[in-house]
Amino acid sequence: MKIEKFAMTKKKAYVLWKEYIEACKDNPKDKFLQDMKGIYCQLKSGRKIVDIHKIFEAAGLNDKSEPKIAIAVASAKTVTMDYRQSGSMLFTKNPSSWSHKETAEDIIISNVFPELPKQHWDGEYDRHKRRKTTVPAIPASLRPKGSLDNYYILWEVKKWEIIPPKDPYLLKRITPNMFVVLAGWNLTELERSVMKGRMT
Repeated sequence: MKIEKFAMTKKKAYVLWKEYIEACKDNPKDKFLQDMKGIYCQLKSGRKIVDIHKIFEAAGLNDKSEPKIAIAVASAKTVTMDYRQSGSMLFTKNPSSWSHKETAEDIIISNVFPELPKQHWDGEYDRHKRRKTTVPAIPASLRPKGSLDNYYILWEVKKWEIIPPKDPYLLKRITPNMFVVLAGWNLTELERSVMKGRMT
């Protein structure tokens, strides 16, 4: 899976990062300035940034009006996707109910597929409209130290079923929709076989 990334030279990013540091000193509560400072901090280190909303838009929907990609907090074994009344999609690892209240680790994809409310909203949630799939495992060589709750995995979904995926990316969240790309890999057939054996 190919994804569009924001990138620039480390030198240019460093200059902009310094500008936003100064701007934040005068406006410490301005979230936009804080977000931009964080983004340029990553870019000055040579990392790539992605906008999740743009990635979902570029990937599009399949013939069942399901997203062709998924995103989940890296600590999750499975992810559930719910269509929301607003036309957005909620990706969560522990949906408590159809009136699930979003948590900090949930991902909401909004203003990307405006046609969804007409296709999927009839005044009440329909259990057949909830989708669930398996979150890719992270190889030992790429696995971050400590808790995986601060990291996310993005991958292509061939079918919204509990089956092992193939080609994910490891991300770290900066803003609600902007993430740093930390790694990308292909799960081997051996890794996928082991994952499949755990899906019981």
